[in-house]
Amino acid sequence: PDFEYARAALRAGAMDYILKTCLPESLDEVLLRVRQSLGLEGLADNAPDARLDTGARLKEHLDRIVRSPFDLRDVAKAWGYNPLYLSRAFKALVGVSPKRYHTKAKIDLVMTMMKKDHRLLLKEAASIIHFDDELYLAKVFRKETGMSFSEFRRKLDDGG
Repeated sequence: PDFEYARAALRAGAMDYILKTCLPESLDEVLLRVRQSLGLEGLADNAPDARLDTGARLKEHLDRIVRSPFDLRDVAKAWGYNPLYLSRAFKALVGVSPKRYHTKAKIDLVMTMMKKDHRLLLKEAASIIHFDDELYLAKVFRKETGMSFSEFRRKLDDGG
């Protein structure tokens, strides 16, 4: 909020400054200008690769923790990233947000478990995938699959 800090940094030789509210896009732009000014233009092409690598790393993490709760802010903090940057890196790779991907993976897991055991109860499924509320799981299940938990069970029982 105090522009004097930015002004002092620029006088001391800083090439630019970045507002926290615009971090991902601004950082890429500023790093590109710094690389160009240092004669490292070829390295600037690696910025999209770094973002995709970060997205791939998050995807691997989400695939490992399907049964666990997920909070992007916690992962971002542990990995030293901005949550918005992580989310954008992931979406650039996968096409959906990390939360959406994780939720879909949980529903896919429930469907797989139901195919193995048609008697799986909604309450048991919610416990296994760490949904605090079985009614919320029922709502998410319907949204993701287009049918209720019991309709999916009936479909399996009918051989479908």
